[in-house]
Amino acid sequence: MLSKSELRRAMMAKREALTSSEQSAFSSAICDSLERLLGSLGIVRHGEDGPPAVDENVLPSVALYASMRNEINLHPLASRLRQQGWVTAYPVVDGRELRFIRVVDSTRFRASGFGVPEPEEGEMLTSSVIRVFLVPGLAFDPAGHRTGYGGGYYDRLFANRSVRGTRIGVAYSFQVQDDVPYEDYDAPMDYVATERDVFSCRDAAGYGGSSR
Repeated sequence: MLSKSELRRAMMAKREALTSSEQSAFSSAICDSLERLLGSLGIVRHGEDGPPAVDENVLPSVALYASMRNEINLHPLASRLRQQGWVTAYPVVDGRELRFIRVVDSTRFRASGFGVPEPEEGEMLTSSVIRVFLVPGLAFDPAGHRTGYGGGYYDRLFANRSVRGTRIGVAYSFQVQDDVPYEDYDAPMDYVATERDVFSCRDAAGYGGSSR
């Protein structure tokens, strides 16, 4: 098994080698798969008129992320989800923690000190109200173990017991490895979505099967 640093380098090299057309096509396919998965979770409400209030008891909320360095582009999905009544949020780095800002169609983004696009302003959502987290990463395995960039932000987020949203890893299919190195404190995903399929990490044997 590759070490975490070796795996990060290998996956970043493969991702950077994608052409713009491949990145666009794969992102579109993954957004479609994610939209179907979110619909299957049974928490989408349709037919809302006007801007929805931020209330976890009324509307579903989902945390996404803004892509960088050839990551999967989720902005088209975010727009479609808002049309369906979802509250969408994006992370901002606050010291060693992630905070989440509500994003609407008119929200502007700017690069953080790490180069990650973050919303310039908006309403803060507490992490405990978010129903679904779409999580970036460099590698995942069928059991949901994840190798990120090394900052530990999502692991610290999910270590908070009040954060109970469904965790969905978002990856290109080549980022799914048979095994990835992990520590006991690393938070596994519930699902992983790629351009080929979506699989449940609760049943590792599900990898490679049809979307569900």
